[in-house]
Amino acid sequence: MTATQGRQLDNKNGVRRVVLTTPPALHPFSLVDNTPQNYYCYSRDMNGFQVEIDLQAMPPGVTLDQLAVNQVWWVEKRTSLYRLYLYGGVYDETTRQITTTAPLPTTGGTINGNLVVTGNFTVSGAVTATGIQIAESQVTNLTTDLGAKFPYSGGTISGNLVVASGFTVTGTSTHIGASTFSGSTTVSNNLTVASGLTISGNLSVSGTATFATPPSVMGKWQTTNTSSLPLTSTQEITQTVSGYSNYLITLNSQCTNGDTTTGRNAVVILKENTTSSTLTTRNAGMNANSPATVSITWLYTGATAGTSYTFAGFLNQGGSSAGTAANTITILGFN
Repeated sequence: MTATQGRQLDNKNGVRRVVLTTPPALHPFSLVDNTPQNYYCYSRDMNGFQVEIDLQAMPPGVTLDQLAVNQVWWVEKRTSLYRLYLYGGVYDETTRQITTTAPLPTTGGTINGNLVVTGNFTVSGAVTATGIQIAESQVTNLTTDLGAKFPYSGGTISGNLVVASGFTVTGTSTHIGASTFSGSTTVSNNLTVASGLTISGNLSVSGTATFATPPSVMGKWQTTNTSSLPLTSTQEITQTVSGYSNYLITLNSQCTNGDTTTGRNAVVILKENTTSSTLTTRNAGMNANSPATVSITWLYTGATAGTSYTFAGFLNQGGSSAGTAANTITILGFN
């Protein structure tokens, strides 16, 4: 005799098909401290009656995160509680049809082969991948997305912009705040600076440079030499400069072993260049015996910033005795 012979209905062995109406939830009894974490959900059967499903025991390989509303399941009641038995597909609330071929969502795991998605692929969490290659032609909306992050055509950079290599500006460059350039900077068009501009390297502007506030930029040159006395024309100390509209030139000369006769003329002569027939000269106008140290300072204004200038100087001591002179020329250029 079988276990069911003579029985018209056994509610404990009843199997019925239901549609899940709620996701898994922690049972109220499990909210108490130090109690087992048991889950349950609600469903309705094909006749519309509500069925509570206990989720303490699950079919092999099924986890809580795979359960969702509108899933169709066969449930059984072998004990006093209904539990999941077989998966039956997904119920469509609009058409009221059950798609029995709808797969149960997977959870975790590793895909060792190719994954082909013919429809939409939606990811609600983070995607971590290694070695994925996507052709540029397969990526849509990339230009719009990148444009929102980096204004390659117009727009504003609100944070720091760090350029590891060359930085080239082909149009007008406008700096509202202070700008600092530590290397060589080349601007092929107009440069407009509304505030402070600090340049610790070279600045080359092929267009017009406009400054609301003149930049604090200064150049410095210094050259030394030793000449014999009496001086010959090839022993002048020279320095060529360019890039500024004003130059402050200082020439220091010290003669030794020269003529010690009282009243001999030891004069430092500073010239604008070494070749012009109408040289602009500045004389120290000092009479001294050997040894003597004489100097002269000359402020040259009104220079053209793009023109090169050569300044020359020497110490000339009268008399016929041979001697030497140590000369140093220092030039500061500024605007």
